[in-house]
Amino acid sequence: MSGAILSVEGLSSGYGAATVVREVSLQVAPGEVLVLLGKNGMGKSTLLRTIMGYLRPHAGRICVGATDVTGEPVHRRAAHGVSYAPQERALFQDLSVRDNLRLGLSKDRDFEQALGRVRRAFPFLAERLAQPAGTLSGGEQKMLLVARALMTAPRLVLVDEVTEGLQPSVVDRLATVLRRAAAEERRAILLVEQHVHFALSVADRYAVLKLGTIVATGSTRDPDAQAVIESQLRV
Repeated sequence: MSGAILSVEGLSSGYGAATVVREVSLQVAPGEVLVLLGKNGMGKSTLLRTIMGYLRPHAGRICVGATDVTGEPVHRRAAHGVSYAPQERALFQDLSVRDNLRLGLSKDRDFEQALGRVRRAFPFLAERLAQPAGTLSGGEQKMLLVARALMTAPRLVLVDEVTEGLQPSVVDRLATVLRRAAAEERRAILLVEQHVHFALSVADRYAVLKLGTIVATGSTRDPDAQAVIESQLRV
């Protein structure tokens, strides 16, 4: 894919000697959402953690734009414009919303400008900057994770199962924010999901991961996309 923000080629990774992700190749372009679907334990989160740099790959290559970042640490990938909203609530519970958002920035002087992006996406967060993050509801904490990932105006956003356990109104809000980040702000988004309806409503393309290997890909606009995905998730 010419001009891709993320290019993953033949990537294998895992934990110690155990290989979880096997020879995965994918690309995500500016303004595009690629959703990676699969059951629990199929390697989706492992793949995101490897792309972000938390895990060292066993084989393969990861490029952000034209830069090979395969051997670079997490902070260098962040400097290349990669951000990450993890599945777990990776917030500092005793710190305020403001301080948690600041963690997404390398320079405090950029905070007010970045807060404008948060205010547009999640207005309620901008009204609760002094509130401890741990006192937010589960859905609000998920939105704070996504807001923090968007603080740096990243080129690439990695989002891991953001809808898990959330009520429909929160899911709808997150869908709107992610679509806008891609379509209007031209961010490339790699989204890990299990919920097919949400995935199809947000993404441009899909890939299904099974036992660490991509077994199906296509456009979410294909008339048989849902049937293909669900058939792969059943077996």
